[in-house]
Amino acid sequence: MNNESLGLQGLIKDSAQGSTGDIYHTTHLDWLDSNDLYDIEWSVKPHLNGNGKASWNVSWEPVSSNGKMQMYWPSWRRFGQKVVFWLMHHPEKKPPVSSTICVYAREIRAICEWFCFERRVASVSEIFRDDIDALLVYLESLQLKRNSVNTKLSMLRLFNQFKPLVGEGLSFDPFRANGSISKVSKQISVPQGHTPTIYPRDFFQILNSALAMLNRADHLLERLDAYMNLRSINVSKSSRNVSRQYKKKYGESTLELQNDL
Repeated sequence: MNNESLGLQGLIKDSAQGSTGDIYHTTHLDWLDSNDLYDIEWSVKPHLNGNGKASWNVSWEPVSSNGKMQMYWPSWRRFGQKVVFWLMHHPEKKPPVSSTICVYAREIRAICEWFCFERRVASVSEIFRDDIDALLVYLESLQLKRNSVNTKLSMLRLFNQFKPLVGEGLSFDPFRANGSISKVSKQISVPQGHTPTIYPRDFFQILNSALAMLNRADHLLERLDAYMNLRSINVSKSSRNVSRQYKKKYGESTLELQNDL
């Protein structure tokens, strides 16, 4: 029986009774080359041509590991993989495209890894409010753009939303106390920023100034060279004295020369 025919409520009921364990083995994972959810190295089947092979790979090996917490990583890894499974096989939601699921899977793995090795939380069911607050502080320290933070927090919320399907997860909505994900993302991210617009009139003014500078570049370099020669000849004299000599000889002040540079 597939997920669609069983329905969301049926899946939740079976999960509560512990009878969905085989679904991760019996469901055909047409989006994974190996068709094995618990592989440590995933190769997601691409939906676009042209991207390098590495862009479709997802590794479930932790980047950094703490020896004492290493024993807990397999259960964290399987939990994260199950969350990705339900992103792809949710009976009431359209699955993301391959490129998106690669991004989501990496974000989920990174969050699991942070809780396991940085906060030293043994399992997802042992995450408390102070762990969530610590994660938000950590994300803020990374100085990420709002969209990036929003993606990470959206994946974190799945730890609670998919708990009925996975059979384990966050026991509380991590953002109920803080407001919406969008609000939290805005608070802990840096401004998105954009490239300032240069209007045509301003652009041509800049272009004309640049062309004018190029036209007098040789003359400008000659004047600069003359000033540097005076400085080298009169090393023992003050800058004011050299400036007076330059103005007397070339008819302009060193300030005018500086402004032209």
